[in-house]
Amino acid sequence: MTAGMSTLNILDPERCWKEWIRLGSLTKVQNLFDLEGLRNPRTLRVPTLSAIEKAAYRWALENQEEARRDLEFAWASEGEVLTEERWIGFLVDKTKLAYFVQPRKIERYLEKHDLLQYA
Repeated sequence: MTAGMSTLNILDPERCWKEWIRLGSLTKVQNLFDLEGLRNPRTLRVPTLSAIEKAAYRWALENQEEARRDLEFAWASEGEVLTEERWIGFLVDKTKLAYFVQPRKIERYLEKHDLLQYA
């Protein structure tokens, strides 16, 4: 099993995404989970930043409409505009990151969402 995969089972991907948007950093999300006592049952460690990030991106990729609204809000608070071009770039980049050990899954996702031409 790939490193970090067992950690994903204890994480709520939607919560990872929403807390990241709300708090503004993965480290703050990790600290919140640490304060709550959320631990990997095998290692007894708080979930890694990478595990939280990948869980969040997986949720965003499967819930694009809501994730886009969240991201637009977060970017606007930083003075940035989420254009269609940047959104497509986000989807392609985060698909590759979230499923980096599963190249066929990346291809299927990009194909399903008509994003292959941007990859």
